Amino acid sequence: MKIKKIISLVLAMATISGGLVNSSTAAVTSKDYSKEELDSSSYDVRKYTDYFWEGNIVYNEIVFPIRDSSGKLKPFELMYDATEIISVKSYRLDVTYQEGEDYLLLDGDLYIRPAGTIPVQPYSFIHPATAPNGYGADEFSPYYPHADGVGYEYWTGGQDVCEKALAVTYIHNDTWKAPIPESQESRLPGIMKKLMNREAATIVVAGDSVSTGAMGSGFLGMPPFADAYPEMTANALREKFGNVNIKLVNSAIGGTMSHFDETKMNNTIINHSPDLVIINFGMNDSSCDRVGIPGEEFKANIKQQIDYIKEKLPTCEVLLVSSLYGNRYTFPAERYEEHAALLHVIADEYEGVGVADPQKIEKYLIEETGKDFVDFMADNMVHPGDLGMRLMTQTILAALDVGDIPAYRKLLIDQMTKYADPDNHIDDGKKDELLDIIDKARDDIADIDIEWDINEIITEAYEKLDFILGRCAFEDHVFKHTIIDPTCKEDGFVHSICEICGYEYDHDFMNALGGEHIMDNGRLTTSPTYKISGIKTYTCAKCGYEEYESIPMYSDPPVLENKGMLHINNSYNYMEGQGRPYADGSGFVEFDFCPLSIDVDGTPYVGVWFTRYAVTACYNFRKQQVEIIETSLPYGAGSPFITAKYDWAPDNGEYDYNWKKFTVKISGATHTVEIYIDGELILSDTNPLYTATNEVPLVYSVGEYYMDNVKVGSGDYDPATGTGGTILGSWDLDSEESLNSFWNKWGNSYSKITYVHPDAANVSTGKSIHSHVASYYNTVEKTCAQSGYQEFICDICSELVRLNHKAPSEENGHKLINKHLMLAPTAQTSGRFSYECEHCFMTFIEKIPMGYGVDGMPVIIGDVNVNGKIDVSDIIYLKRFLAGAEISIDINRGDLNADGKITAVDCTLLQRKFVGSAA
Repeated sequence: MKIKKIISLVLAMATISGGLVNSSTAAVTSKDYSKEELDSSSYDVRKYTDYFWEGNIVYNEIVFPIRDSSGKLKPFELMYDATEIISVKSYRLDVTYQEGEDYLLLDGDLYIRPAGTIPVQPYSFIHPATAPNGYGADEFSPYYPHADGVGYEYWTGGQDVCEKALAVTYIHNDTWKAPIPESQESRLPGIMKKLMNREAATIVVAGDSVSTGAMGSGFLGMPPFADAYPEMTANALREKFGNVNIKLVNSAIGGTMSHFDETKMNNTIINHSPDLVIINFGMNDSSCDRVGIPGEEFKANIKQQIDYIKEKLPTCEVLLVSSLYGNRYTFPAERYEEHAALLHVIADEYEGVGVADPQKIEKYLIEETGKDFVDFMADNMVHPGDLGMRLMTQTILAALDVGDIPAYRKLLIDQMTKYADPDNHIDDGKKDELLDIIDKARDDIADIDIEWDINEIITEAYEKLDFILGRCAFEDHVFKHTIIDPTCKEDGFVHSICEICGYEYDHDFMNALGGEHIMDNGRLTTSPTYKISGIKTYTCAKCGYEEYESIPMYSDPPVLENKGMLHINNSYNYMEGQGRPYADGSGFVEFDFCPLSIDVDGTPYVGVWFTRYAVTACYNFRKQQVEIIETSLPYGAGSPFITAKYDWAPDNGEYDYNWKKFTVKISGATHTVEIYIDGELILSDTNPLYTATNEVPLVYSVGEYYMDNVKVGSGDYDPATGTGGTILGSWDLDSEESLNSFWNKWGNSYSKITYVHPDAANVSTGKSIHSHVASYYNTVEKTCAQSGYQEFICDICSELVRLNHKAPSEENGHKLINKHLMLAPTAQTSGRFSYECEHCFMTFIEKIPMGYGVDGMPVIIGDVNVNGKIDVSDIIYLKRFLAGAEISIDINRGDLNADGKITAVDCTLLQRKFVGSAA
């Protein structure tokens, strides 16, 4: 989606001077944008990476609503002086506040009305003067002492700070006064060439927990699910350059610093043979021991990393990224600034090393513009939220900007011309079509200076070229023909598609059968249960056209006596007490899982960690797919090794009673991971990284769910049959003793048990292998056209079982008899005929359109003698009827004023109508 870069309505020339973007002061308003361009209701990688320093609209700028230290509620500064606020939303973007009622725009700032509905936090929420009773001064969190020893900072490990923030979208006519990032194209020519030429490129990210994704909303599993800066950068680069061949490897490890480690460098960087390494250390280096490491040590560490990369991978380039600030009350801002400044010094000492410095922008926005530090952070300490992640991403993208746009446009057109090779397509008649596509693309990008917009056009042109190039000559097509039968209303035709090139067209059209559908009285084709809605299907006896009616699924499901299960909010569990269940290098983890509030709370995953918590086999609920991903922290920034689509979608937004049996099986000998759902193999992958040796299993989820029938084992287990292997631990949770045993083993946890359900409603606990024990439920009778069967509900799993199928009664379908006029049509309403089938119990309805007679002929209002036209005989006929002659007139033809009766007024109207028609 293209986003307007409006500088002024007059399109005045803009200049960059002394770090300022100068533009015309002509007012830009929301009227200059489309509804789509103004929308900020979800994460959009284009809008989130649209440079803050360009254009006139800012999307979802974060503001943390908090009173000052004196208890006053002052206006909140934005990055610009806003001239129009488009929206103020909650951090999750699921609540929209009202201007005038909840907030005001005052002198370019956001003012929150005390009487409104926006929650405002007291100053003490994140800046308490004292820590709670029982808190020890040597404890790490959640209260961290200020550097001056006066007061504390609240340090959260979850969502409880950032979720209280606001997302503000607004229009401004201001100038950007903070520093503007510079392109590093001249320093990074290798990666820039690959990006611009759409060549395969591997980017490795090395850093601490910030680079793993902590704590963007996607990492936290909460709306709007924004990517962390590495993934946001990679996704934006793919779109910006139209280059789908960009591979991101996120090798960041939480809690680490810049110290050189050859083994780690080999495993996380060198072995991936990257074209570009993004190095982002500094958050921990600048804050450790409350003072950070000396600048000389930091510089030496970074240089040692660069030297090793250059030694092992001489053509690899490096982009150094400065850290954002840690909490400025607790850690020395000067150390962060010293380390950031040193990155520029280091880059000047090398070829192929550039710098992206988001900290320089953040410093200006905090110190000069008045932005609050916490606006950039998710946890009020060291982990950026969405605004901080966006600032880092945008600075990196700016470092990879193209310097000479006209030359880049020419490069793209030259590449496209070479790819299409029009002169080689004279004989097959494609040359002119190919040249037209290329010429149009050249014209369309001629005045565009933004790489993203240029490549949208270029990508679309390539798709058109591929269609032309891949098309067979007509005589070479190998068509597969599909006959689309006509219906009562729709024409039929033959649809042909070439099995070689995919070219398709429709031909040999057949007229619709005509008339109205004759619909049967409906048949239950999908029975509702406690898990799924039902469907009633209505079918036309003439043409087979179908309509559908949804039947709500049943409430009050059966209760299984003495059946327990775990009901948990948020988990992060591993079986430390179990020791090493994968001692022989192979093993499995299996459990029944029923998500409850995953859509509401944004829980993205449930799965199992292995390979020393570096790899995760999981289910991604947001993307509805099974994944094996590379990650060292809970799911925030994993790069997928492999994925497979699998539908675990909720019914009507709720997952209740939608149990699945989830199994992860690891073979240490072959380094193969298999993921099964309900005993079915969904995904399998082999990779030397996959191992279970000396491992402990871990189950991770954020949100609310049920869990039951947990198994951990070693050896060769068959998930399809539930046999084989050695069970090291299993818990059916049917008793309090079983629960206590489970929790003792799964002891390292951030989970909160809400309760254990003693008589769980419809706990089918997955589709584990069992013989159905079925109770009779329903009989669906056979008809002339459709089979019949009996339905049973399994007492164990509540699944619907269909047995005793009976073939249709008649080979040629229904035979309709006993046509009956149920309701005559009028000029304003339709009528109905009914039928019965001679051979089965079905009844049928045929609609008579309004304005038609029962004979199927159109009703001409005024044609009272039914001769097909309005003439003077109709006037005479109507007058005789009004005079009392024993003749009949169809009220639909004689009631010209539609008042439900035939009177002298209708005769007058008919005379006027006749005069008009005669004229």
